[in-house]
Amino acid sequence: MNLSEIIFKGYVPIVLSWLFPILTLFVAAFFEPNIQIGVLLLLLLAIVVGMLIPGIVISWLIIGLTTVGAGVLLFGYLVIPVNDKVILLVAFPIEATLVNLVSNWLLKWRSLGPNIASIHRYREHYNLDTKLLTSHNAEKVYSKEITAIKSYPVYNLSMNITEIHWKNWQQFGLKSIFETAFKRHSEPRLPSTAQINH
Repeated sequence: MNLSEIIFKGYVPIVLSWLFPILTLFVAAFFEPNIQIGVLLLLLLAIVVGMLIPGIVISWLIIGLTTVGAGVLLFGYLVIPVNDKVILLVAFPIEATLVNLVSNWLLKWRSLGPNIASIHRYREHYNLDTKLLTSHNAEKVYSKEITAIKSYPVYNLSMNITEIHWKNWQQFGLKSIFETAFKRHSEPRLPSTAQINH
């Protein structure tokens, strides 16, 4: 997740979930006291619903309540100015959606908290683009295999090494997969099987 995604999915809903009720209550201050109380209660209900109810249920609540509210307020026999009706219809859906986005974002980051050390460890040992071991791990595996081969020459152990080179890695801004696969060691190269048999 890059910085723009973090800002867009996290900080923008947080700011909007605070600004929207403040602006709505500021606008509602110019209306009748009954409308002010209604808007305040709708905003409080939206905050509670947004924090406690899952997003899919909130979607259906918004659809249902907005439909019923629009039917009663716009088509029913209520003598209320149109501005008052609009603010009553808009207050709940927008605030409930914003609070739900914020609560989902905070829960997502909260669940990452205890696992942050294992995430860093994973990133050190695996290339995130290719899901392969990094050169550090490849060197460790290589040195263990060389030690085993040298320690037990009677068993005629051998090792196959495959080097992967991604030809056009520059266009994706990636390093080579193993950064020259294995660094050259000062150890002499093991004899090939053809040389051993002769």
